[in-house]
Amino acid sequence: MITSTTSELSTLSATVFQKIGRNVFYLQKIEGMLKVLVAQCDVSSTASEIVDLIRQLHQPSSKKTLGGLLTEFFERLYSDIPDPERPKGTDGSWLAFGFRLGSSDDAIQKEVSLFTEVLNERNHLIHHELPFCTLQTQHECSQLAARLDDQLVNIATAHEILSEHLAFVNEMKSQLPDILRQVIDHEQESDLQSSVVRS
Repeated sequence: MITSTTSELSTLSATVFQKIGRNVFYLQKIEGMLKVLVAQCDVSSTASEIVDLIRQLHQPSSKKTLGGLLTEFFERLYSDIPDPERPKGTDGSWLAFGFRLGSSDDAIQKEVSLFTEVLNERNHLIHHELPFCTLQTQHECSQLAARLDDQLVNIATAHEILSEHLAFVNEMKSQLPDILRQVIDHEQESDLQSSVVRS
């Protein structure tokens, strides 16, 4: 026979599992967006490797931890864009682009604090709370559910910030085909002029 206390505990623990899943889902989305932003903030390629460049933009390859990604994100995306360098071993046309996020020092510090808090909350949840969580009492379930809801506030804010940054990057990438077309046209025009001069 299932008592009302057992039924309530079962319902409450199911709610906690949903909240854990929700928070972990958004934390993974944050990590994925950071991988894309860090991977795509500085790109250069020769004109002949444009197809590889396009593939590179769509396949973030970072294997870094969330903490490593956040460090690189703030070090690179709020810094000055480095001067582009011609890819080694090429004399032909090449393309380089980079983007940075402009903001006031105060706004950057607020973002750093927010993301540091999200990272700390994530690490505490994954490495310290969940391994020892039993969900055997209503009190434990209620406390964890409340902490997960509190945690979601910062996670949702961080997710929204990165979504805005990613929308900016995607807008920039949407202009890439026109830029690439100009590079290819220039390359073809140079080749044509070279063949005319040799004739």
